[in-house]
Amino acid sequence: MKSATLLFGALIFAFSTLFAQNPAKIEKQLKKDISFLASDKLEGRLAGSENEIKAAEYIKGRFEKIGLKPDPFSTKYYDYFTFSPPIKLADEGNSLVVENIGLALDNSYYPVALSGNGSAEGTVLDISFGIVAPELGHNDLEGKVLTGKVVLLNLGSPDGIHPHSRYLKYHNWRERLEFIAKQAPAAIIAYNCADDISVKGLRAFNNLKQMELPIVYVTEVSTAKDLADKKVNLSVQLIHETKTGRNVVGYLDNGANQTVVIGAHYDHLGYGEYGNSLYTGEPAIHNGADDNASGVALMLSLAEKIVSNKNNLRYNYLFLAFSAEELGLLGSKAFVNAGVFKKFRPVYMLNFDMVGRLNSENDLGVYGNGTSQVWNGMLQTIDSADFKISRNPSGMGSSDHTSFYLSEVPCLHLFTGSHADYHKPSDDEDKINYGGMLKVLDYAYQIVLAADKMDDVPYRKTKSGSSRKAPSFKVTLGIIPDYFGDAKGLKIDGVSAGKPAEKAGLMKGDIIVKLGDTEVKDMMTYMNALGAFDKGDKTTVEVLRNGELLKMEINF
Repeated sequence: MKSATLLFGALIFAFSTLFAQNPAKIEKQLKKDISFLASDKLEGRLAGSENEIKAAEYIKGRFEKIGLKPDPFSTKYYDYFTFSPPIKLADEGNSLVVENIGLALDNSYYPVALSGNGSAEGTVLDISFGIVAPELGHNDLEGKVLTGKVVLLNLGSPDGIHPHSRYLKYHNWRERLEFIAKQAPAAIIAYNCADDISVKGLRAFNNLKQMELPIVYVTEVSTAKDLADKKVNLSVQLIHETKTGRNVVGYLDNGANQTVVIGAHYDHLGYGEYGNSLYTGEPAIHNGADDNASGVALMLSLAEKIVSNKNNLRYNYLFLAFSAEELGLLGSKAFVNAGVFKKFRPVYMLNFDMVGRLNSENDLGVYGNGTSQVWNGMLQTIDSADFKISRNPSGMGSSDHTSFYLSEVPCLHLFTGSHADYHKPSDDEDKINYGGMLKVLDYAYQIVLAADKMDDVPYRKTKSGSSRKAPSFKVTLGIIPDYFGDAKGLKIDGVSAGKPAEKAGLMKGDIIVKLGDTEVKDMMTYMNALGAFDKGDKTTVEVLRNGELLKMEINF
């Protein structure tokens, strides 16, 4: 009787495994998961919102149904963390009055995000650039007492903002504001004399310590210059919120000493209220079907495959749906920074972000292959003719695998490419390539099976990941790059309306080969080239279009 029961159980397991692996059934589940997460009902899954909770509850329910258990250390499916969303203006308490005439909030001036709350009044003291550079014989503060004064600060520099300025080390506007704040003025009124620096961060800078005095930015140069020696009264009232996000945790205990981490972020942009949308119209729901409902759905289907085959696998598996990725990988950072993280003894991390739009050329990005010396050899054994694979060895990137790489965990990140709907309301479920997702799912499963046969996946620091800082730049060309690159340069996958690229005549499909004096070979060289320019600069860009080399003028 016992043997018959075991045989019956084995048949049931074999049947259920076969059924679970049925492509039509998997595709149906992928569509169900994405359709829910990317529905208008969830209003864009903004981190810290009620709709984030709805998405988390759905993922938790799927984990339970698949057979995954809670975090074994907290015994909970949710890993909570707090974060600060972008600062907001209070409904009242913000004003700038000059000689009894009020300036228009947002149009003529705005409070700086680093400003403290408070008010000040007095006669404006013009301190020019506020630069004290004894090595250059320059001192804008000589003979001036700033204590208790409302000061007017020009964020430019005596010889302009450009890479060859003698005052280059004084160009950082935040450091300039901090230096002036130490002189104990009552308030700072800042402006930009020649519109030659980017001041976007003055309006919306997240997670930075606020100063103790009120600071405002006047948008018109002529208005700002006219403030000197005039009586002003100003007030700043900003709202600094603290919100709670939640990562969703599902665990497969296989009785092993080590654990594989598989993750995808589930948050998106809501209505774009945190300022990271590329959409310029009226507020609209950003459903984020590809970014990143697709990654979550693929992770869930991979979890089903792994659970169905758990008896043949050696490691434990930890599945993580991260929140607040769109605000700077905050959920994954919170997870790896928690003391419990190391208790899992992670083997490697496999990340899915934007895996739902496999294109007609079957381009698949497999990034992080340099984070362990075993990856390249292993990947060669499973590479499929189904894909045109692009690799990047770096463990650094704009998704959650970066948090693990910086915690010395080998990682791999799968990505099917960017598109014109990225960070826009048009990233909807009807554009998902489900057949392509099935291919990516199978490839991911092959990675799991191949890595499971390895006794060790040693961590290796990658050359391009040796610094946490990407190249910095103050301007944008306004293109959507093809992240898979081109042997000849950087291919343009889309052009944003009204930006320098469109005005210059660049088009989708063009391949950038030179920007200014810099040869462009890939995304990194493009970013390095962009970093040489400031707002207002003019240069040239060379592109290949249908095999013809074109040279165009760019005005930043």
